[in-house]
Amino acid sequence: MSATWPAVLVLFLISLPSIIEAGQTEDASISELVAQLASDELEVQRDAAYELARRQNSTPEVIQALGVATLASDTQVRFQALMTLARIGAPAHAVTPQLIQCLSDRDDQIRYRAGTALGCIGAAAVPALAEAWTEASNDAKLAIAQAASRIGPDSQTLAAVFTEELDKTEDAELARFTAEALAAITPSNEALFVQMCGHPVSGVRRVGAEALSALPSASAAAHAALLQTVSDADPVLREWAAIALAKSSLPAEQKYEPVERLLLDSNASVRAAAVVAMRKSNLLTEVFAKRLIDHLATIDGEYADGLVDAICEIGNRSTAALPALVKYAQQPAVDASHLSKSLARFGGVAVAPLLDAIEDHPNLEMLFSSALAFIGAPAIPTLLEHATNENELVRIASVRALGEMQPAQIESVPPLTRAIEDPSASVRSVAVALLLAQPFDLSAAQDTLVNATTDDAEDVRAAAMGVIHACDLSSEERQALIVRGLHDGSPKVRTSVLLAVRELPQELTKSTTEIIALLEDDLASVRAAAVGTLAYQPQQQVHEGTVAALVEALNDPATEVRLAATTTIQLLHLVDPALLVALGDNLTASPELLISTLEAIKLSGKEGSQLASAVAELIFHEEQTVRVTAIQTLGQINDHPQQQCELLVKALEDPEWEVRQAAAVGLGEKGTLAEVAVPKLFTMLSNEEDSDFASRALREINTAPLTSIPLFIENLDSEDRRVGYYAVTLLGKIGPPARAAIPKLEEMQETLKKGDRRGGFRRDYLQDAIDAIHGRETPE
Repeated sequence: MSATWPAVLVLFLISLPSIIEAGQTEDASISELVAQLASDELEVQRDAAYELARRQNSTPEVIQALGVATLASDTQVRFQALMTLARIGAPAHAVTPQLIQCLSDRDDQIRYRAGTALGCIGAAAVPALAEAWTEASNDAKLAIAQAASRIGPDSQTLAAVFTEELDKTEDAELARFTAEALAAITPSNEALFVQMCGHPVSGVRRVGAEALSALPSASAAAHAALLQTVSDADPVLREWAAIALAKSSLPAEQKYEPVERLLLDSNASVRAAAVVAMRKSNLLTEVFAKRLIDHLATIDGEYADGLVDAICEIGNRSTAALPALVKYAQQPAVDASHLSKSLARFGGVAVAPLLDAIEDHPNLEMLFSSALAFIGAPAIPTLLEHATNENELVRIASVRALGEMQPAQIESVPPLTRAIEDPSASVRSVAVALLLAQPFDLSAAQDTLVNATTDDAEDVRAAAMGVIHACDLSSEERQALIVRGLHDGSPKVRTSVLLAVRELPQELTKSTTEIIALLEDDLASVRAAAVGTLAYQPQQQVHEGTVAALVEALNDPATEVRLAATTTIQLLHLVDPALLVALGDNLTASPELLISTLEAIKLSGKEGSQLASAVAELIFHEEQTVRVTAIQTLGQINDHPQQQCELLVKALEDPEWEVRQAAAVGLGEKGTLAEVAVPKLFTMLSNEEDSDFASRALREINTAPLTSIPLFIENLDSEDRRVGYYAVTLLGKIGPPARAAIPKLEEMQETLKKGDRRGGFRRDYLQDAIDAIHGRETPE
């Protein structure tokens, strides 16, 4: 049986009364639920509140009970009562007095929910809201305004006090709430909304702008007020102003200038909103495009995204847009990724101009190729024509765009295959790489790809070696390509073969001797790739020379080779004395290599105990991640648990919580052997950052030293429930030696009998602790 099973059983038995009560709640009648809502037992109250909310009963009996519950001492019960009354709506008007009382609560969520409930009751709540306003605090007024906003025109009698408050208050939040209420009460009051647009509080100005935009028709003064918000100092308001402008009745020709200004705004969110406003305002015209194009030559690239989006949104409606965007693309601060996606909005009409632009501006080939790929299928006919263009860069761009389309297009395969025989090595290498990446049957191109593995250009050969796993070759054909590639004079080709063979474990097994030989390669990158490839051997067929090769790699002067070796050891789960010695020699390396070395040592278990001392020193390394990994590794290899626990107690003082957490986990894994850590872990319960993992560790250690008795007694009265729980239970774990705690524990027991609300939480384990200290057996 698992060691944790008794603890699970105890938790189940403790929870059983609550489970039974929950079942009883579900079967209870409405009258029984109403009675339970007034129970002295907190959990019974909560269950009844949740169940009444679920049933959505709106009888007078329920409404009255919920009204009383809105003033209960428990926040959860109050929340449920208020939300249920809000769902009931108008029939709940009988408990308006209780809801009004909640408006003065210190808890802002209670006030908010009470305001919502009053708003849902509707017109019947307005007289009480008006009366409450006269004595209300600013916090209560917020909730009253919120309720009136929900009620709308039926709360007309509140308009005068809201108007007065809006004029005089210095509270920005209250000003905004009263403005929102007035907009809901008098949705056609143009003069008021114009006035709001000039209010000193930006939230009020936003309400005014939104309200004006909702008017089906508006005066010149209203339009002027709305336009004024476009230049507001608050960027949030300018963003709202863009959307309000789009929805307004302002004629389209009068929207050009303000939308244009918003597109040039210094704030990215405002510029994005302006693009939406342009679309919704139907400003996608050549006339507007010409206005925007003039700015491209002068605007800072950092702020040009909105302008570019707008021009590309207009797209082929503007004949002058593409040349202007090509010119703009030459600026040094251009966001190439953003511009390529924007250019794709032009569709097929942009393909030929962009290819022409590549000929004139070679440095823009990648940007425009990406745009052509984003255009997709509509670009294919023109790209096919240009795949044989006399200009090398145009051919590269055509091939690249055809090969990078997402989703991939089957029509791209023939031109990519033909491009492998292009006179330009650059075109051939791009074509090979992209053809091999296509998700289609490449059997028709197989011979061409195999021939490319003997190309004069190393980039082409390197790319073509992907044919080893991409095409349906025989084992003999693959082996011939692999052996030739591993002996190729180009490091690019050798590396490419190493990467390709990783996809074919059986071919790798046949080539392991040649791969190991590459550990003598002149280039560190090739040696690292060779070592990394060894990790892909089938574990049941690891080559006999692998361990010796990895020992050699662990002593390589290049860090990247040693790093590859530690990773390979982990992936193959290799444990060997010679490897452990070589790994130990790397425990003074750079942080990245250190971490990978520790991970490899960790897999060795107790066989790696010879390295425990060296690993222990790394618990105090300057790099946080190294410290964490060292703690985890020590837990796996150390065969002196007492010594390890002392080190981990020191690690609990680490400034980084990730390290403290790792130390706590390590201590928990040692169980009762880690009792030396209990006092420190107990004090960590009070730290919000540490409390969860400290609690888990204490639960797993499940004992405490006698020296911690005074600490636990001192904390029996803690307001922190978790601290109090562990103070009680750990005293019980100590048993009879903790008899000094009996008077205090019995005093707490008496308090519980008098109806302390925490009784349901503490009663059971408090009695268990007293019984354990008295030496009495407690039921399992």
